[in-house]
Amino acid sequence: MAKRKKRTTKKKASRPAPKPRPRGPRGAGHSRVVGRPQNWDKAVAAAYLRAIGASQEQAAESAGLSPETLGGYEHSPWWPDAQREAHGRWLLGATQLARRGILAALKDEREYAYMSRWIAERLIRELGPLRRSEDEAEEGTTSISVHIGSPSQS
Repeated sequence: MAKRKKRTTKKKASRPAPKPRPRGPRGAGHSRVVGRPQNWDKAVAAAYLRAIGASQEQAAESAGLSPETLGGYEHSPWWPDAQREAHGRWLLGATQLARRGILAALKDEREYAYMSRWIAERLIRELGPLRRSEDEAEEGTTSISVHIGSPSQS
């Protein structure tokens, strides 16, 4: 029988620890630019949510993405395309519906007067709803009526 040689294991030289990668402004990988995603609809949904005021974390969670991925999306060259598509899909549709509703209301004189006053109160600070303390409200009330034009007769 032949003698077996003992196996000696050499210790591998330990590698130095990798240098930390630079991180984005909030400590996560937000500055990483990524290529166009396979699931474009998720990117468009995230763009829509960001457009209506959702935080990056909220938009990412709702769209099924990680905040780091969404951060990368937002720094990518294709992100404006996703924003335009989101605007076209949802925001323009909502705007068109609102315009149709306003147009229908403007055809009714009572609705027209009410809507004119409501819009004026929100656009012109001085015409806004009065804010009073409880003491002033007990003394009496003051009403302000605003009429801006009338619907054109055609």
